[in-house]
Amino acid sequence: MYSPANEDLGALTNQDLQDIFGIIHTANRYLSLSEMRMEIVKALQGAFQAEGVAFFLGDREFGAIDNASIVGIGMDLRYLDRWVRYYNRHDPFQQERSPTSTVCKVDDILPYKRWVNLKIYNEFYRPQNIHYKLSISLRHNDRILGLIGIFRPREHQDFSVRDVAKARILVPHLTTALEHVIQLQRLASGVLVTKEYQLTKREVDIVRCVCQGMTNDEIGERLYISRFTVETHLKNIFDKTGVKHRAGLASLLQSL
Repeated sequence: MYSPANEDLGALTNQDLQDIFGIIHTANRYLSLSEMRMEIVKALQGAFQAEGVAFFLGDREFGAIDNASIVGIGMDLRYLDRWVRYYNRHDPFQQERSPTSTVCKVDDILPYKRWVNLKIYNEFYRPQNIHYKLSISLRHNDRILGLIGIFRPREHQDFSVRDVAKARILVPHLTTALEHVIQLQRLASGVLVTKEYQLTKREVDIVRCVCQGMTNDEIGERLYISRFTVETHLKNIFDKTGVKHRAGLASLLQSL
């Protein structure tokens, strides 16, 4: 029976398969999110003969890419602030790609003749000697977990059919590993909040609900308690943590 996965496997060499197994092993070795991402970046750089690799995370609501969350290698650090402040909003890989596409190259989005005439190419990519780009989107259902960009200079070859096949096979494995580490980190943050501020288990549950944007009524329905009880718990949480409003709880959880 035909399937895209079988076609991708048929395009790969033994070395490609070794690269895939190595990257999957790397992705599942680490419990630290920052360490995991840095090691994946290094592994991808070697496996795809890339000059640079950038790994972004989704924001806390998993609705968009957090462009300030970049971990990368082989890039000019002077350009990162420009990316966060301006250029990410004009990047065709974030603006024009299909939300269902997991792996794409430049010519999957627009012709190279148009690409090299873009302002972002001439002011951001070309000065860093980035011409070819392979983008890997890590999603689970509607949740945006991460985005990886792999870069090559103009004097190198464009990413091949084999490169795209290798990336597509890696997508579900990287997505699952990333989701597990994010969940572990958030659980650890809850433990730290509990120890630091002596919050009860119920209070930690409410903090998590608040960080998900839930109203007091929604929290009550989720936890099977009254709105009045939710408000009482929130007052106790604010008193213990010194936070004065709901938005501050999300910042507190993120900072620990």
